[in-house]
Amino acid sequence: MTTPAGWYPDPENSGGQRFWNGDGWTDHREPNAPPLVDAAPTSSQGPDKRLLIGVAAAVVVVLIVGAVVAVVLMTKTDVDSIAVTQRPAEASEPSEIGEEGPTEPQAAGTGEEVRDGDFAFVVNGVRTTDVIADAEFPELTKRAEGEYVIVDLTVTNVSAEGRTFSSSFNTLSDGTTVFEADDEAWLYLGNMVAEVAPGASIETEVVFDVPKGTDLESIWLRGGPLSDGVAVAL
Repeated sequence: MTTPAGWYPDPENSGGQRFWNGDGWTDHREPNAPPLVDAAPTSSQGPDKRLLIGVAAAVVVVLIVGAVVAVVLMTKTDVDSIAVTQRPAEASEPSEIGEEGPTEPQAAGTGEEVRDGDFAFVVNGVRTTDVIADAEFPELTKRAEGEYVIVDLTVTNVSAEGRTFSSSFNTLSDGTTVFEADDEAWLYLGNMVAEVAPGASIETEVVFDVPKGTDLESIWLRGGPLSDGVAVAL
């Protein structure tokens, strides 16, 4: 009996989930709920923020898996014909695109609207930092392997139905290397997965952990896990 396409524990013991397309393992991976920094909030009142971050990370994984399954069922496309962009699991192990990799000679720029799938995107700015701290509990921090690149976005649902936006499907490129989004760092910044109503917009960020000194070229924004995406020059 053929195992149906879907997300399963990664057989390479990466500690995360890996997508099985029905015939073989793809290179599309997603992390499990991340470990939390061993630092206790100074406040003795209110909910444990570390617990909230852990729960939120688990919700991100569940929603991503649900989105993948929904897209596969709706497109009715043979999954063997779909090319999934390979993304590295860690900033220290980037994947090489090579000469045949994506290029964006006519990529849009910061402040310009681009669209992919059910979403319109506007890149508002880019900043870098070595450490991300929770705004409510500054002692809860996450340090980058290299440095964090934080891309500020306005995301608008241009469809007629509510849609859930996930930062996980976006990638960063320096022209030869692709870097995946850091979902755990995204949660530390106070972002949460939420449904965007038709015509509504949200202000959010996408976080990447890249080697220090990386000369960034573009961000690839995607409305879903199987979309081609659209490039915005940085």
